[in-house]
Amino acid sequence: MGHRMNILFVCTGNTCRSPMAEHLLKKKFEADPYESLVQVRSAGISAMQAAAASAHAIEVLKQRNIRLDSHQSTPVDARLVEWADMILTMTMSHKHILVSQYPESSGKAFALLEYIQEDPQQMPANGWSMDVSDPYGGDRERYEACADQLERAIERLYVKIQEQLHRSS
Repeated sequence: MGHRMNILFVCTGNTCRSPMAEHLLKKKFEADPYESLVQVRSAGISAMQAAAASAHAIEVLKQRNIRLDSHQSTPVDARLVEWADMILTMTMSHKHILVSQYPESSGKAFALLEYIQEDPQQMPANGWSMDVSDPYGGDRERYEACADQLERAIERLYVKIQEQLHRSS
C-alpha cells in the first residue's frame, strides 16, 4: 500500500465550500484503512491568508460532528498545485481560472461534481450545473443546502478514491 494521494479542494475564498469539502472528506477517511495514505487540504483562488471559516460553515459542520473552528484560509500557490495529485474545484470557472494560472494543473484539476459524474454522457440536454452553489453571504439554510450537496458529492468521491487506492495498492 505504497501509493499516496494528495487531494486539494479549491474555491474562491477558502472560508466556506472548500474547507467544508476538505473536512467532510477527512471525516470519511477517519476509520478507513487507507487513511494514512490520503492527505486532504483546501485553498482559495482569491483567498486571504489565515481568515477564519465563515460562522455558518462552522455551525453546519458542527452538527455533523466536524470542527472547523481552527480553519485558516490559504491562497492557492504553485507549491500547493505541485503538492496535489488531484485538485477538485467547487465550480467549472474555478477550474478554468486555476488551469490558466497554473497550466501544470491541467489534467489533474476537475470540478468536484464533474469528477464524480458516473457517466458524463448521461448529461441532460440542458446540462445540470457542475457547480457547488456558493452559500457566501447567505443565511444558515443556504449553508445547510451547500453542506448537503457537498456531503452527497463527498460520499461518491470517497468511493472513487478508495477504488483508485485499491487498484494501485
